[in-house]
Amino acid sequence: MLTQDVIDKVWEEVNNLNDPDAVQLANRFARDQPELVKYIATVSESALKEPNIEDLMYFSIIAWSALQRSGYFIPKVTHKFLLMAAEEQAGKIGKLTREMEDAEDLDHLEDITALKGYPEPVLLADLMSEILYAEKDDEMVITAENRLVMLISVLTVIHAMILVRKPRQGVH
Repeated sequence: MLTQDVIDKVWEEVNNLNDPDAVQLANRFARDQPELVKYIATVSESALKEPNIEDLMYFSIIAWSALQRSGYFIPKVTHKFLLMAAEEQAGKIGKLTREMEDAEDLDHLEDITALKGYPEPVLLADLMSEILYAEKDDEMVITAENRLVMLISVLTVIHAMILVRKPRQGVH
C-alpha cells in the first residue's frame, strides 16, 4: 500500500518537472494507457460543464505515477476493465463525497470509513482532497459543477489501474 510520503514525493516530482519533461511524462502516460486517455477526453468533452482535460490528465498521471511505485506493474487498461471500474465506482461515490465534505481534519482523510475498502486509501484520499478543495489553489480552480464528475472520473481511472495491476517480479 502506498504511504503519504511516497504520494507526496510523486506530487513534488511531477509539479517540479520542466515543460519538456512534463510533456514527455504525459506522452508516456498516453502511450501506456491509451484507453484511459480516451476516457479522460470523453469525460472532459461530454460530462464537464467546462471542459478540463488538463486537470483530469494531471490527476490521472499523479495516480499512475504513484501506483507504479507501489510494487506493481500497471499494464494497459482495456475497455472491459474501464467499464468494470466505472460500474464499481458508481455505487460508492455518494458516501465518499459526503464523508469527504464533512471531514474536519483534512490531514487524516485516509481515516474516512468509506475509504477503508479501497486498496489504496491514502492515494484516493489525497486525490479526492485535491479535487474537493482545488478552489484554494491559484493555478487550478475546479468549479462546484465539475467536482462530482471529476471525482467519479479520477476514482474510475485509479480503480481501473488497480484492477489490472500485477506484482512486479522480485517484489514481495
